[in-house]
This record gives sequence, structure tokens and C-alpha cells, in this order.
Amino acid sequence: MKRTRARDASVCAGLCVVATIAACAGGSAATQEEVSYRPPPSGGDAPTVVATPTQPTLSELDPTEREVDAALGLAAGDPSRPSALMRAAERALRRAPEPVQSEGATRRYGHMARALRAVLEQHPRYSRCDEAAYRLGHAAERAGRMDDARRGYLLLIQRFPASVFVPHAYLAFGEFFRATQDHDSSRQFYEQVARSSQDPALVAYAHYRIGRAHAATANCAAAMQALQRAQGVANAPSEIVSVASADLAALGRCTQPTGPLSDSEVVPPMPPLSSESALDAEVSGAP
Repeated sequence: MKRTRARDASVCAGLCVVATIAACAGGSAATQEEVSYRPPPSGGDAPTVVATPTQPTLSELDPTEREVDAALGLAAGDPSRPSALMRAAERALRRAPEPVQSEGATRRYGHMARALRAVLEQHPRYSRCDEAAYRLGHAAERAGRMDDARRGYLLLIQRFPASVFVPHAYLAFGEFFRATQDHDSSRQFYEQVARSSQDPALVAYAHYRIGRAHAATANCAAAMQALQRAQGVANAPSEIVSVASADLAALGRCTQPTGPLSDSEVVPPMPPLSSESALDAEVSGAP
């Protein structure tokens, strides 16, 4: 009972942080009404995230875009349809990157968003719906559509609060604010990552970033405490332990913590996304 209450309190705290900070991020409000799940009207089409000025012909679509259209064309009752939509979105995302503002990238993102929203809105009992919500935010982020990315991640947090992808959504918010040097906001999201995740790599990375955020605001004692926690996470990646140790050594030699800390190249841990082969097996009906 105590664990349940503690988890619920953590989820509530996380939602408050996201709702408050994301509302003023990027200069536009992101209210719960805007991001909450709403099924399409009866007989109407599911809403799309991106509206393209012109509708390309079939010959103008690349193979992954044609696969998205083919998956969308499957009968609603086809049990392979949600997996086919997920697989099509995955293949579109893995294509060679283009300039984020290019027409092709915008069009591909629109197709991915259509596929993922179809999973969420038309197949709400599909076992990978939480992953679809994460992919929706990640696809927008890859396309450089940061407001859409924030809304996608917030949708995941609100609709699937117990999902293993939620800590990665918090992590994405932390990375957003770290990129803008909003250290207090980024630290709050990294703290949510550390509270909500059971992944040693993710927890260690979060504590490391909490330490760096404290160091950036000249809170040396709090920075050292967070870095020590990063060091102490069982089974933490050696790379994270190494950079945390280096920063601790630097902090121990100075009174101004921001000076000797070098820029870190530590890569955030990746979420446990379904492999293309697993989605292939679901589509083909293999056990």
C-alpha cells in the first residue's frame, strides 16, 4: 500500500511538472484539452498532425510512405493492422535523415503521425499503444517539430502513466530544457526520470544530469551529491560512472563549480522500442 501511494504521488508530481512547464515552453500553451486522447467523430476521419499543401500521387511516394498508406488501408478488424501501422512508422523513421525543413521530411513525418495516431485512436486495446504514443513524440522531435514532440510526450505521460516509456518522455523534456540552458526546469524533469525508472542506465544518467544542472547554477554541494548518486547506481554503464567521477574530481578542486567541468558527450539511454523483426512476426501472425 505504501509503495502504491508513493508511486501515485510520483506520477501526480510528474504530471504537475509537465503541465506547468510545458504550458509555457516554446511560447505556446499545451493544455490537457489539447493533448488528451479524443476518438474521431462517428463516421469522420481521424485527425492528422500535419496537413500538407498538396496530396502527392502514389508514384511520388517513397516505399515507406506507400507502406504507411497500405497499412492504413487494411480493414479495421484485421488483427495485424496495428502492428502493420507500427512497422510502417518504424521503417519510415529509420530512413536516411533529410533536412528537417525539407518537403520530403515534412511529408514523411505526416505519414508517420497518421499511422501512429491510427493505432492510438482506432486500436486502443493494442498492447503497444504506449509505444505508439512515445514514437509519436519521437517522430516529431526527429522532424524538428518541437511543439508537436512536447504534445506527443505529454500524451504518453497522461494516458499511460505506468508505461516503461514514461521515464524516456521525462528525459526528452529534460533534454529540451537543457538545450536552452534552462537548468532548473531540466533538473526537475531529470528528477522525475530518476524517480520513475527502474533502468540503471537511465537512473544513472538522470542523476548525472541533475548534478550538472546543479553545477551550472553554482550549487556545488547538491551537484556533488547527485554525481555521487550516479556513481552509486548498481549496474550503471561505465561511461556514465567515469564522467561522473571526473566531474566530482573537478568539483573537489574548485569553489566555482562551473569552470572546470568539460562538455559531456554522454549519450542518453534509448527506450526499449520494438524491433522491426518483432513487428514483422506480429504482422505475419507468427507466435
